[in-house]
Amino acid sequence: MRFKGVVTTGKQRGDVIEYTPKEKLEACLRVALTKHPDFLDCFLVHVKAVSSNPPTVSGKGDLLKGLWQNNHYLGDGQVTVARRCLKRDQVLQPVKLNFTLAFEDTLQENGLPDFNIVSLDLLPA
Repeated sequence: MRFKGVVTTGKQRGDVIEYTPKEKLEACLRVALTKHPDFLDCFLVHVKAVSSNPPTVSGKGDLLKGLWQNNHYLGDGQVTVARRCLKRDQVLQPVKLNFTLAFEDTLQENGLPDFNIVSLDLLPA
């Protein structure tokens, strides 16, 4: 489940608060980096800083369950990643990378909003 929070007061109590497109980009980037083939087998990664433009949003169809966004997103920018090498048990210098991330809105099996990572391209900054 990937959402900002839950309304705690008023008539909408219990409703899901969705991320903005820029917040979705940053949350999706954090997940995508941990699953990227460059880091998957030998590094633990932690995002230290992200600087990006607001992502490009294009509609995919009707709202999911009539409540949540259903869009494709394309964002780019620069990210600073701290790495820890698992094989040598070393903390390495953070690296700056340029990224291009494509993702889309989906639903999890329990019907709450989530996102699907389509692609992540990384280049040295």
